[in-house]
Amino acid sequence: FFEAGVEKMILLISHHRDQIINYFNSRSLSFSDSPLILFSEEERPEGIIPAIKSVLAKHNICIPMTIADGDVIRLGLDIKNLLKFHQQTNVLTTVVATNLPLQEEENYYGARIDEKLNVIEILHQPRCISSDVLTMTGMLMCKPEIAEIINKIDIGQSRGWQDLLNILFVSGKMNAFTDKIIYLNLNTSEDIKRAELLFQRNNTN
Repeated sequence: FFEAGVEKMILLISHHRDQIINYFNSRSLSFSDSPLILFSEEERPEGIIPAIKSVLAKHNICIPMTIADGDVIRLGLDIKNLLKFHQQTNVLTTVVATNLPLQEEENYYGARIDEKLNVIEILHQPRCISSDVLTMTGMLMCKPEIAEIINKIDIGQSRGWQDLLNILFVSGKMNAFTDKIIYLNLNTSEDIKRAELLFQRNNTN
């Protein structure tokens, strides 16, 4: 991430917060006495929108920002190419998507796109992936203007990823950055074993 030009990474943590903080602090990720990784703590997970609101209340972000689920593997994602694509296309939101088959049958969202990769429809668990439907990978790159949009959201009505995607979709132009990205959620010990096999297979190819 940092080699690709990411200036700061803000991790919103709740469960096992001490272990997470100790893990990153032990690796001394700092530059010129300015930490590259910051931590924003919450007592319990409240949903993606309250999480973003919490971070925006503490940090003034005036450059493109990435919002991502932390318990997901996106093997093959090139952050430099993502940033370049987002800046060149000049849209409010770029969703990171894959055209590869899913590694699992789980809760996911699809993006129906046109020939210019503009998102024209958001789908919840589409029955099939076709040439014009991509699988979203729980990661967005957005203009800093989304802060104003998100701060106006009533978290009593909207909290989850589907709410966030729908709000950003109607608030400004959205497109899809797609590549041969292997997408895998890490929710169980079996998922971790499957991820380890994927890494081993990728390293031997």
